[in-house]
Amino acid sequence: MNEKDMLTKERLNAAFKMYDKDNSGTISPSEIKTVLQAQEQKLPQAVIDKILKQVDANGDGQISLEEFTQLMKNAAM
Repeated sequence: MNEKDMLTKERLNAAFKMYDKDNSGTISPSEIKTVLQAQEQKLPQAVIDKILKQVDANGDGQISLEEFTQLMKNAAM
């Protein structure tokens, strides 16, 4: 793994931890809500639910680091 890839992985991990407030290793719907509604423009619950549904590839109701990483990679394309 080269240095650029490592930095990208470290940044993704840091961003993931920003959402994973309880350090459980997954992002729960309530953690998404806390972070997204902390912005000036609060998102409706329906939008938060839609985000979770789109990102939660395995359907367990949580966003794993792998699912989060895939979301970020897709967003960068």
